[in-house]
Amino acid sequence: VTGDLNSDAEGTPADPSWTPTYGKFIDAGYTDAWLVAAHSRNDVGLTCCTAKDLMGPVELDQRIDFVLLRSSDDSEGANGESRGWVNMDVVGTRQRDVTDSGLWPSDHAGLTAAMKTPILH
Repeated sequence: VTGDLNSDAEGTPADPSWTPTYGKFIDAGYTDAWLVAAHSRNDVGLTCCTAKDLMGPVELDQRIDFVLLRSSDDSEGANGESRGWVNMDVVGTRQRDVTDSGLWPSDHAGLTAAMKTPILH
């Protein structure tokens, strides 16, 4: 599952960006790919938001865009961990991403995900 879920992974019910959506996916057995990506220890994966008019500075303070994975039983190791790997990046936040007229490409940064799953026999 990928998308803008508008549900802050780090939020609490008192936060305006919190909804139960993220937690429901996690409770249903999905894994937040950002949390298993090797570099996630150095970057918290904030993706929202730029100014509504797309002209303002990038001041990302929410993680509401996700790649969520769910493994089949055959692709999990002995501890229930995926035997594949995930690499992710936040994109669209550098000055070079701005159009010639000064617009950011979106009000959210983008996510890229590269995944390798094990070959099952």
